[in-house]
Parts: sequence; structure tokens; C-alpha cells
Amino acid sequence: MYKPRCVPEVIAAKTAEFWGSTRRFPHETVDDYYNRFQELLFEFEDADEPIPKKSAIRQFLFTLGPEFEPLQNNFRLGSVTDEWKTQDWPTLLILCRDFYNSVNPKGPSKRTRDNDSDRMSEADRTAHHKKIKSYFLNPIRYKSELEAEQKKHAGKCVYHLSKTHTTENCHVKKECDKVFASRSTSSSTASASNNSTGQLRHLTEDVFEDACGDHIEDSIEDESNDANEESLNYFSRVQRIFSNELLQR
Repeated sequence: MYKPRCVPEVIAAKTAEFWGSTRRFPHETVDDYYNRFQELLFEFEDADEPIPKKSAIRQFLFTLGPEFEPLQNNFRLGSVTDEWKTQDWPTLLILCRDFYNSVNPKGPSKRTRDNDSDRMSEADRTAHHKKIKSYFLNPIRYKSELEAEQKKHAGKCVYHLSKTHTTENCHVKKECDKVFASRSTSSSTASASNNSTGQLRHLTEDVFEDACGDHIEDSIEDESNDANEESLNYFSRVQRIFSNELLQR
């Protein structure tokens, strides 16, 4: 019987999707992802294009998500225990389920009434990161809030909610401290420049002499103009008198 999914182009697209973009979703449990992964493998087997079991198991382990990063690093280094070298899918599922419960003992990632940080959904975690980052960028304003968050998550980084590093060693806090320091430096520089330009100009001796010199020059120029006008008036009067005497003669 003809099956459209057995078309070479379809198989090629499925293969590219399998090796390139197949991942466990944040809301997906290990069992749910295992079932979806097995369905993909079944499609390849049904199309006579099976994927070797060893390669498929390795791909499954490396696409389980960030919770399995320590296990994935051990696989890269070749330092896993013998039980993880199994080629039996059901046995591997049990191992992965137990490992997930050991690193995330509170269960799947869902928001609960007790507001447990380990059960935060992706949206809640993003909102938490945004809030804490704003606290880091304004440490003076949100000092009490930061102290309350640290008490709530004692022994953990208040941003990542992780015990692997402290808040002071968090790279996000260090970057925010640099931004805050640059803000403080720029604001102090701006205030200093405003104070220097906003002050009244002091009346020094040099300034006073300059001002007096300008006034004296203006007064001299005015006096010279007045003298010129008087001279012109004098000559015009003399000219009129002389012309009258000539006419009388």
C-alpha cells in the first residue's frame, strides 16, 4: 500500500527535523517526550529508514533539556556508569525519570500556591528575572526588597534561584553593578558641570577694568563727535558772515 510519509522527500525532511530541532518542551514531562520520540523512531522504521539504536539513545539523552546537563557532560567525557550504557529503551526511561526527579524533586514545572521557585513556569521565571534585574539596577531604592528575596531563598542566587553560586557571584548582578556605577559617575559629572555653569560670574578687578575701559572709550568717542559738530557749526557761521559782507560791498 502506498504511504505518503514514505516519500523520500518527506523522509528527508523528517530526518532533518529529528537531528536538528527535536527537543523536549519545557512543559513536557520525560514520559511525554519519550512517547513522542518513540513515535518519530517508528515512522523511520516504517519507512525502512531506521536510525541506529545507539545513535537514537544518544540523541534522546542530549535533547532532554537543561535539567540533564550534568548527565550530558558525563556522556561527552565518557564517564557514565554502566547502567547508563544500556540499549534497552524501557530501562533507559526509568533511569531518566529517576534522574529528573533527583534534580527536580518537587515535580513538573508548574506554578503552585506555595509559590515555590522550583515549580515556576517559564513565564513566571521570566517575570522573576525581570524583577530581580530591576532590583540589581537600583540597589539603593530596592535594598529592602533584595534583602527580603535573599531571606526567602536562603543560600541561593536570588536571580537564578540556584545553589551553584551566590548572589554576589552572579554574572547578571555584576553586569548590573557596572551599569549602576556608570550611571552614578555620569550623574555626578553632570551635577558638577551644572553647578559650575549655574554660578554667578564674580566681579574681579580685571573684569571691572575691562568694563570701565569700554565705558571710557564710548565717552571719548561721544565727546569727539560733539567737538566735530561744534567745529562744523562755527565754520558755517563764519561762511555766512563773510558772504554777507561781500554782498554789502
